[in-house]
Amino acid sequence: MYFLNKCLKTYNYKLLKDILSKSDYIFAIDERLLNTMDYIHLRKSLSAKILNYDKVIINDISEKYKYGYIGANEAIYSHDWYKLLEYYNVAKTEYLNENFSTYLLMLEPIYKDLQIMILDKIFRFDPKVFFPEMKYSAFDLFKINGLEKYLLHHDILIDDESYINIYVLNIILYFLFENYEENNLGEKKLKKSYTVVSDTYEKLKKLRNLSAHSLLRINREDLDEFIAEQEISVSVFHESISYLISCIASKDGVVIGHEYFDLYDSMNAYVLKYIENNIYFPVENK
Repeated sequence: MYFLNKCLKTYNYKLLKDILSKSDYIFAIDERLLNTMDYIHLRKSLSAKILNYDKVIINDISEKYKYGYIGANEAIYSHDWYKLLEYYNVAKTEYLNENFSTYLLMLEPIYKDLQIMILDKIFRFDPKVFFPEMKYSAFDLFKINGLEKYLLHHDILIDDESYINIYVLNIILYFLFENYEENNLGEKKLKKSYTVVSDTYEKLKKLRNLSAHSLLRINREDLDEFIAEQEISVSVFHESISYLISCIASKDGVVIGHEYFDLYDSMNAYVLKYIENNIYFPVENK
């Protein structure tokens, strides 16, 4: 049982399946549990079968793996923010497993997707119009009263060929939050959460760049020292990301349960409970 717990704590579902598949380890191979390991491993590897919503594929997965919320849920799969939710959950497992270099690399696409989703769902700017293939012809967006002047104040001039990066998106969002918070958003927590995510990302990016240039692996001691110096709270950072994703989802009428923000720990709890109730270990001969 020790090895099973170790695999779950390190989110190593492939190894766990290999252990459970050995007939000398358990009396009877439990196909349902092995299928569950297949599914969770597929999900954590960010398989295209999971991320690219296809009703036929998802229904097939749902038929094969009927295990409550760890199975297919069309209310979540069918939305464009679903990939962000899955990617964020995998990033958290890398953090918890102390693969900090990988975790830091995953933060940039998470942050960029959050920015685009907030523009789309909160401020109702269609990313398909403003962000075609990451080349933006965004004059309609910049016609918003005061935004062009605000950008010029930050030495940013936008034209038809402008490439709007994370930095520029951040400035645009701060402008929108400042000018639309009371009338359109009505929720100061949304702005506060975005500010936490933005500020923390910018700080953690320094550590990511340092690691990339030095080619050194970041260990727990390095991270703890950096976090203390920069006055960062990783737990608040994660809570703020979760809150922003839940706000984005709510605009599509979807309430995301807390288990979806601790997805792999939730699935681990399910697996442990199932093992305890259904798997019988051989008794050693005395």
